Amino acid sequence: WDLPHSAALSGWLLILITVGAMVFSALFERRLWCRYVCPIGGMNALFAKASMTEVRAQQGVCSGSCTTYNCYKGGPVTPPDGLEAVGCPLYSHPAQLVDNANCTLCGECLRACPHKSVQWNL
Repeated sequence: WDLPHSAALSGWLLILITVGAMVFSALFERRLWCRYVCPIGGMNALFAKASMTEVRAQQGVCSGSCTTYNCYKGGPVTPPDGLEAVGCPLYSHPAQLVDNANCTLCGECLRACPHKSVQWNL
């Protein structure tokens, strides 16, 4: 198992990781492979904790006046300001985030929030 010195073994490992990611993506939703299994996803989460930018939501608005939770689940256009969105690809609610480990800063929650509660902070 001399992996660092064998191109064939390194190639098979890369193929195994790629096939594993595709199978997990087909069977499970919300990037299960990237969040829990992939070592690169774990390293990205570690670096994301030190990020200068963040997506956060106002707790009072989310718990008091929101009934749709489109930022989390996705949904159709919601008046007054919510656009059609698929929801968070990582299934994270912006009001519950304490760090960026489970946020890829994709902006789906920003588009979907009808109350403008979700903010991009520096």
